This record gives sequence, structure tokens and C-alpha cells, in this order.
Amino acid sequence: MHIDHVAVVGEFLTEVDNIDIIVELVQNELDAGATRTEIEIGDDALICFGNGSAMEPKGWERLRFVLGAGALVDAKIDGIGSKNHGIRAGFLLGDNITVQSDRHRIDLTAKGLPEEPERFYPAAWPKELDLQAPKTGVRVTIPYRMRPAKMVMGNPLTVPSATTLDKLFEDAASMAPDRFLCASAPGRPWQYELVLRRRDRQVRLTFRSTAPDRSGISLRTCHLSSSARAGRLVA
Repeated sequence: MHIDHVAVVGEFLTEVDNIDIIVELVQNELDAGATRTEIEIGDDALICFGNGSAMEPKGWERLRFVLGAGALVDAKIDGIGSKNHGIRAGFLLGDNITVQSDRHRIDLTAKGLPEEPERFYPAAWPKELDLQAPKTGVRVTIPYRMRPAKMVMGNPLTVPSATTLDKLFEDAASMAPDRFLCASAPGRPWQYELVLRRRDRQVRLTFRSTAPDRSGISLRTCHLSSSARAGRLVA
């Protein structure tokens, strides 16, 4: 049976939005046990880096497969990453996604046919040694595309404008408190800090969960501080 992975990934990209990129990145960070993640929505690239554990062998294997890996490697079971191409939501912003960890890297591309460099053809280059990659944690870099990319279905993938990137920053800051407040493992104290940056603006969200009291109730909070106003409890 032949599966048209170009059409499958193309359809996936019509079902997600830019904010899903942030959700996927943070979800991966939490899965890796990170207590702090920084996401820079720059003018040339989106960069995410956290202090979680290094990429595990199964994680590298998932990245290599454009579609779900079936029996070869366990798929993620939650979030938009459940089809093994959640991180490819980054193709909404750029034609390439670089994942670095444990002194290695994998490059994902939306244009994987050298003989047809403008054709949408998702692929992953082999894992390779990269001494610039962090030893611990994971860094994901998505350089923005410079010209629109034609798709097999739907509208072309556009060049992200400054307005688009501003909106992504604002949407992420407003979405994060409710979206990630309950991400803590039940039954134990937890703290996680998410820092979002866009040009001269910064938002710092600190999530906390207390250990259960005698009645089994835990208190979860989210504290937000930004470059524009003093810190406050938002959830």
C-alpha cells in the first residue's frame, strides 16, 4: 500500500495554526522534564530552548519519520504530536526545522527533493554530529521562509509578516496560562517557567502546583510578569 506522505502532511498543515507550533514545542519540553523554556519569536527565526533532558533515541527516530512510525517506534499519545509529525507544524513559518540536542542534530525540510527544490516534499535528513548543539536540553530553530511555498492542496505557505509574528507572541502569552496550568504531574509539587520574547517585549509565566493537602487538594497557579507591567496572578 502506498501512502502519499506529501498529501498527508499537507492536510495536517491545513488543520493547524501558528499557535499550535508553540503548543507542540512546550509539550515536548514538558515531556522532557524541563523546568524552564525560552521561546524567541525573532525577526528571522523562531528559536526554542529548554533545560529538559537530552533527546532520547526514540525521539530521534520519531523525527526521522515523516509519517507515523508504526511498529518501528512508539508514537506519542497526546497532543498534536500524536501522528508523529506535530513538530512539522513549524512548516507554517519556515521550510526548514533544525532540532539540536546531545551534540547532534536533525534537519527537517519541507522541500526534500534536490532535483525539484521548490516542490513541497517533506523529508528529514539523517542525524549527524553537531558540536554546536547543546549537550543537555533541546534547541529547535525554525528560520522563516523568504518566499511563498506552493502546496498540493490549500493555499500556499506564506512568508510570515511582522504582524503575523506579533500576533503569535500575543496569542501565546494569552493562551499559555489556561493551556499549561494543568500540565503538572498529579500528586507532587511542580514549577515550570515559560519565557516568551518578541523584539523588545517579554512575558514570563511561572506555573506552580503544590503537593496535595490532607484532603487531597492541590493548588495550581500561574504568575505572569512582562516588560509592560508588573507581575500578577492570572490563573
